[in-house]
Amino acid sequence: MLSVASSFETIHKGQILSTDIDYYNKYVCTSSTDGVIQIIDSDKPDLYAPVIQLQEHVGPVWQVKFSHPKFGFLASCGSDGKLIIRTTNDKGEWKVIYQYDGHKSSTTSIDWAPYKSGAIIACSSVDGTISIHALNNNDWCVSKIPNAHVNGVNCISWSNELFNNNLLLVSGGNDNKINMARSNRYVEH
Repeated sequence: MLSVASSFETIHKGQILSTDIDYYNKYVCTSSTDGVIQIIDSDKPDLYAPVIQLQEHVGPVWQVKFSHPKFGFLASCGSDGKLIIRTTNDKGEWKVIYQYDGHKSSTTSIDWAPYKSGAIIACSSVDGTISIHALNNNDWCVSKIPNAHVNGVNCISWSNELFNNNLLLVSGGNDNKINMARSNRYVEH
């Protein structure tokens, strides 16, 4: 059975849409309808204090997601149609290292592939497409799954394990369908 371990107020001015906690349980990240991403240091259980606020999106931020610590990224997607990826510098400041605005409408969901596959993130959109972003030699390469769902893609998720030596990406959309896409990109690190 689960019980609430702690609770704390945020400084968001709108409802919270997404939360994520990093691999080491050090940071809690939230996103909101106010367009703000808030990162909270959870190292000291009862002393929650905002570490930083990020405001690169215009409009609601639908989802935030930490990558595996091997990469150290924080990604977000929002109603402005953008996928934004950040990393921290030596001073602990979160800096945008990649921004994609190739979707024609709101980006709805993001998910990082298993870390053994490399730094790969999928991003879904109301425009009915899914974009796949892979870091390759310090450059982000993009591929798209066109017409993934009629009238928009609402959610996506990578499989945790390989299936027949392939990564699987499952998506759900406004067409009331679930689709599975297969990728043979797999790099043992």
